[in-house]
Amino acid sequence: MTKLLTSTANNKAAYLSLLTNLKLRTTICAVFIAGFFLPTLMVWLITIQSHRQVLTAKLDKEHADMVQILALGLRKSVWTLVPEAGEALVNAVMADSRILRVSVDSKKGAFIRRNRERPTNSHIKSMKSPIIYHGRLIGKVSVDINMNQMEAILAGQSAHYFWLSLGPFLFSTIILFWVLNHKILKPLDRLLRQSKDLADIKLNQEFRWEQKDEMGTLGQSFEHTRKSLAAFFLKLKQSNARAVEQTAELKRVNTNLEQEMAERRRTEAALIDHKEKLEEIISQRTDELTKSNQELEREIKDRLQAETERKAIGIKLKHAEKMEDLGTLAGGVAHDLNNILSGIVSYPDLILMDIPEDSPIHAPLLTIQKAGEKAAVIVQDLLTLARRGVAANEVMDLSEVVSDYLDSPEHCKMLESHPQIMVKTKFNTGGLSIAGSRVHITKTVMNLVSNAIEAIQKNGVIQISIDHLHTDASKKDLKFRSEEAVLVLSVSDTGSGIREEDLEHVFEPFYTTKVMGQSGSGLGMAVVWGTVDDHNGHIEIQSEVGHGTIVTIYLPAAFNNKSTAHSEILEDTNLGNETILVVDDIAEQRVITVSMLERMGFKATAVDSGESALQLLAEHHFDLLILDMIMEPGIDGLETFRRCLKLYPNQRAVIASGYIQTDQIKEVRQLGHCYYIKKPFLLDTLRQVVHEALNTL
Repeated sequence: MTKLLTSTANNKAAYLSLLTNLKLRTTICAVFIAGFFLPTLMVWLITIQSHRQVLTAKLDKEHADMVQILALGLRKSVWTLVPEAGEALVNAVMADSRILRVSVDSKKGAFIRRNRERPTNSHIKSMKSPIIYHGRLIGKVSVDINMNQMEAILAGQSAHYFWLSLGPFLFSTIILFWVLNHKILKPLDRLLRQSKDLADIKLNQEFRWEQKDEMGTLGQSFEHTRKSLAAFFLKLKQSNARAVEQTAELKRVNTNLEQEMAERRRTEAALIDHKEKLEEIISQRTDELTKSNQELEREIKDRLQAETERKAIGIKLKHAEKMEDLGTLAGGVAHDLNNILSGIVSYPDLILMDIPEDSPIHAPLLTIQKAGEKAAVIVQDLLTLARRGVAANEVMDLSEVVSDYLDSPEHCKMLESHPQIMVKTKFNTGGLSIAGSRVHITKTVMNLVSNAIEAIQKNGVIQISIDHLHTDASKKDLKFRSEEAVLVLSVSDTGSGIREEDLEHVFEPFYTTKVMGQSGSGLGMAVVWGTVDDHNGHIEIQSEVGHGTIVTIYLPAAFNNKSTAHSEILEDTNLGNETILVVDDIAEQRVITVSMLERMGFKATAVDSGESALQLLAEHHFDLLILDMIMEPGIDGLETFRRCLKLYPNQRAVIASGYIQTDQIKEVRQLGHCYYIKKPFLLDTLRQVVHEALNTL
């Protein structure tokens, strides 16, 4: 088996040596061919080409001279048109075996023709020359020459140069391979065998080199390496013997240590057993104390959470009861004020149409009207507080609502009086919109920005930002469904902040820390709270005295892109002769409404109750009804319209009121052909609603 392995190793070494030599020979041959043979071949080709060009030029010159001499010799013969005079010269030219054809032409036509049979595969060259006599062209000479002899000469010279080049090349090749074999490859073979002996640790055979070149130097370095390795292995053998002696000593020491360790392990086992029993007792006691502590912590946590929830529920209940009571009061007051304001807002509108602008009463009337409109805004706040505002369901872009307010004259005027305040915005709605009342949302933004401006004493910044999120279970205080899309409106300021004891009263009506009469009515934040709640939203306030306030409003997103608001209706120029019945329990309101309708060109009739209206409708049909929603003590406008539809199913009507329940709005819309106008109203507003109602098919 050992001999087989040795034989296999030797064969492998021989194969590697042969492969190495073949690679080296191939490389040297490639270098020789690239460095000697290819340049020699290039020189041979260039020489042959140069000689060919010289010989071709020489022959071309000889042929050209011959043709010119022939043309000169034939001048008189062609001039006199005597072919016999030129035939001797033509025959002399044809005596040259290379000349295959001579053609002489005069102006009269063919003059002399001599032809010889053309050999196959011949290379023929034609040369021509004009015949000129006394400066006149009298004919031409054409000679065809066989170029095969020249090609044969060139082929012979090429072969001659090839064999001259091949001899030195072969001699150089033999010398090169002899030097390569005796000076490089054989020494290299010997070096490979010696390197294998070193790899196999065969260090007894001496390496002898008599060559004095680089191979000999390399062989001597292998001999030095062999001697160094032999000395190293001798020392290693001696060290191994000493290591064997030290190992025996270590075994004796190890036996003693094992006996000591066995004794120590027995001692440690006893200690561990005692420790485990002690730890078991401690663990049992610790578990009992931990369970008791956890139960106590849970009980304390449950009590604190229950107390916190009870306080929060009590505060919310108290706030809800207070808002309900105040809402009822505010709703009644708002209803009465709307009826009163109708005269203040609507009458000036009629009177201003009849007097010129330079009239001395024009400005006072305009002031009265503006004051009435401002009072109507306060009444609208009371209605919002009472939760009796008209429910709008317009889909709107929240960022657009905020931007429109920031561009409004009211906001610009407020900033002019506070030039030290900077308002910054950052909107990221994610393409989402909200559904609701644009007027109420705008009023909410206005109240928040106004409060922020008034909270900043000197220089400061107000940041208005809009972002979007999806609610999750962690938002326990938000009344949204899980994963519902929500838009977040945040208004922050760097003002004075709100004290902790004032935070729980912020949303109460008429509660304010400002001076009444100078900074508002105290309804701002209550209106904001009512608006947010009407839009199914949630509001949070974070404030720190001296560091500002952050108000955050969460509003559910609307996914439909179509607004439910009424589109603008173009006026019908044919309207004006229609009959309209006004039903209102307030005499002043009836007079105002009838006056406005007559001013628009309609025929208007007024009654003071729903019962009177039904009696009149039983006898006469009206194109449109304008009904007050709340009429006491009789039936209200909704019931009046419901009974009227039994008489005239396609009857059109407009409900006029400043105080209406949300469910009443839904019921009115379900009846069809019914529109709504809020009191107090101006002439243009009434005209738009009336035309819309009458133009609807």
